[in-house]
Amino acid sequence: MACPEDLVRSYLDALSDGRLDDAERLLADDGTYWMLSKRAAIPMQAWFAGYRKAADALFTKGISFTVTGLTVDGPRVAAQVECHADLPSGAVYANAYHFLFEAGEDKLTAVWEYGDTLHAEQALRG
Repeated sequence: MACPEDLVRSYLDALSDGRLDDAERLLADDGTYWMLSKRAAIPMQAWFAGYRKAADALFTKGISFTVTGLTVDGPRVAAQVECHADLPSGAVYANAYHFLFEAGEDKLTAVWEYGDTLHAEQALRG
């Protein structure tokens, strides 16, 4: 069984390095991803497909995720995370997140994402 903290760090590192296939392999096929902007959980694989499209269109120069704090409680990892990306429009995407990850044997099975939705809307959609 993989350490939940290591799974979270590996996932965020893969996203930061642009290794999307590696990041996706860390997500459970039947997992769920809850987003504050939708106030609902969606299938994790559907969320990641949308992330890939955004990464291709918006994060052409990459995006970095920096963990500023972690709290581990069994299979759950609460993570404070800051991200940074220079967007093609010249805008900067610099959001602050709180994620709650739930880990299974060797994959992330659930994610709850809480970020600055106003900043995301302004930076990503103008």
